[in-house]
Amino acid sequence: MKTKIIATTNLKGGVGKTTTVANLGAALARLGYTVLLLDWDPQFNLTTHFGFDPESKDLTTLFDIFNKELEDYYDPKKLKPYAIEHYGDKLFLLPNNYKLAQFEGLFTGVPAGDMILKDVLSNFRGKVDYILIDCQPSLSILTINAYFASDFLLVPMSAGKFSENGIDRIVKTLRRIEKTVQQKIKIAGAFFGNHEPSTVISKTYLQHFTDEKIEIPLMQTYIRRNVSIQECQEMGVDIFKYDSLTSEEKKKLMVSNGSEDYYNLANELLYLIGDKQEFDTARVELESNGSTKKKAMKGDLKEDFKEFLKA
Repeated sequence: MKTKIIATTNLKGGVGKTTTVANLGAALARLGYTVLLLDWDPQFNLTTHFGFDPESKDLTTLFDIFNKELEDYYDPKKLKPYAIEHYGDKLFLLPNNYKLAQFEGLFTGVPAGDMILKDVLSNFRGKVDYILIDCQPSLSILTINAYFASDFLLVPMSAGKFSENGIDRIVKTLRRIEKTVQQKIKIAGAFFGNHEPSTVISKTYLQHFTDEKIEIPLMQTYIRRNVSIQECQEMGVDIFKYDSLTSEEKKKLMVSNGSEDYYNLANELLYLIGDKQEFDTARVELESNGSTKKKAMKGDLKEDFKEFLKA
């Protein structure tokens, strides 16, 4: 299977881009894929999520490879992915820090300045299965570089008008890219993050995106609001490792909503980009038993999901 590059983006902050990249990457690694995560935001939240110190002199960031005086604007010998603890040779990070904010001043207006990241990531094609990019929430040269480098975009969003406006800007940007360089970048899908499905506003926007049939396909999976997702960031781990560290042995299968939802998101994404033939979910299908029917999300965990949690 060839390497696929997926940029997680929304031109609005606070929709869960970094959280998505961290936990989606961990899910894919647990499913057996080799994954490279890229912190492409000067706020460097993905770097700190996994416990790396962005101020450390010993940390080689992705920005450290760039040099405007070089022919290709970067030195490939300086590329240094860091292995994520608990995942061996399956999950890696290219970290960054605040210095990445200098990228725009250095490369705006230079020939092919929008294609630099695409050239950099070509060094990993064929060596990893997936590259996930954590984009900043603005339409800058960093974001455009991420779009040019990617095969697909993944769009987390919140239930609200501002998030919808961010999606509209993404669609318009992709149209301009297609017209100017004839490069087709597919949108794998959009999904609701930090979602509270029982609230009126969540139901309203879910219905709105379903009825309007927006140009970005709405995914079945949504990420429910879950305190465990916030707590795992404080511990410097992904949601799956957090669950295993905080649960008693006898409660190992009493997983958080976050673990279920990100497992489902990973499987649905694989299905949408053509790497799986069906969309696997964490729980068995709902069944009727005489006159009763199991409540939604209360079915038994699938065996595949149980094995996934042990990885």
